[in-house]
Amino acid sequence: MDMAELARVITSSIGELSKSLQQAVDNVADQIAGLRGEVLSNRAKLCSMTVTKYNNTCWKTDNQAVQHEFVEAKEELQGKELEREEQVLRSLNCRIWGLEESEEEVLLDVVNNFFKNTTLHEHEPEASQTFRIGCKGEVARTILVKFLDRSKRDRVLANKALLKGQRI
Repeated sequence: MDMAELARVITSSIGELSKSLQQAVDNVADQIAGLRGEVLSNRAKLCSMTVTKYNNTCWKTDNQAVQHEFVEAKEELQGKELEREEQVLRSLNCRIWGLEESEEEVLLDVVNNFFKNTTLHEHEPEASQTFRIGCKGEVARTILVKFLDRSKRDRVLANKALLKGQRI
């Protein structure tokens, strides 16, 4: 075999290999195109199912979220109303420090006597409740006085400067 024949055989072999390789590449490309079409069709089906499912669940979820927000807002409003009522009730309170504590004391009488006998000149303070705050110890506990009327409490507080120097 001479060189020309060898070149021709090699060229024809390369041509045949190239044709078979091209056919294999074309087959793979056709399969890829078919798979791409299936993927796109499945994606469209999935999207339509998801949208339907999402719309149904989304509506339920949004409705539940709105109901939850409504309940939270209602509880917050009720909490603020209760806090406001508690503030009003606390505004009727007065604290007294330094009154001696005895074992068997009627605290309402002690407070009323304190108001009558001191320079506060409050003969009828109209305290609705009195009680001591804190744990018993060596020091006399603070007395919390709840008044029925704010004007009485304000009058007592206005005269508190008269108690200066009495350690009360």
